[in-house]
This record gives sequence, C-alpha cells and structure tokens, in this order.
Amino acid sequence: MWLAYIGVIDNARLLTGNSALAVYRSRDDPGSVVFVAGAYGAIVLLFHFLRRFKRGEGDRGRTKAAVWLITTLLSPVLVVSLIATASCQLINLPWPMPFSSTTAWPS
Repeated sequence: MWLAYIGVIDNARLLTGNSALAVYRSRDDPGSVVFVAGAYGAIVLLFHFLRRFKRGEGDRGRTKAAVWLITTLLSPVLVVSLIATASCQLINLPWPMPFSSTTAWPS
C-alpha cells in the first residue's frame, strides 16, 4: 500500500517537474505555454476524479461523466500536438483515439 503511494507521489513530482521545465523552455512561445498549462491542469483533474471514483466518493455517475469529459477534451488536443511534429504519412494515423474515447460513453 505505501509503495503505491510513493509511486503516485513520484509520478506527480515527475509530471510537475516536466511541465515546469516545458513552460520554462517555451517561455517565448505563449501558445506552447498555454498548451502545457492546460494539459497539466487536465491531467491533474483527471487523476483527482479517478481517485474519487476509486474511493467511491460523491455521485459515481457525475464522476464518470467528469472523467469522460476530461478525456474527450484532452485526447484531440494531444493528437493535434502530435500531428504538428509528425510526417505527412502519419497525419491520419492517431485520429481514431479521440473518436473512440468520445463514443465510448461509460455504462
């Protein structure tokens, strides 16, 4: 149990550190800063709602909806950022991911 907690803390530190470093390195590009800050905030919210769902806190239906909404919003944003760096042959390859998460409403 405590080993899993240490792993969560280490992963949170790693995510925060990488996000802070990305913001620092792209401080001259406001679009990149907004992207990194928005993705960081969405991932933190996603972890929060997943934790609430796992513990059974609050309304499970609303928690599921919140997780679905955050995933639906985050997936296309990450695909667009991936496409910006991909070659022309791979542009259409990652698009099924956001469509599958959008259509997979939890039952």
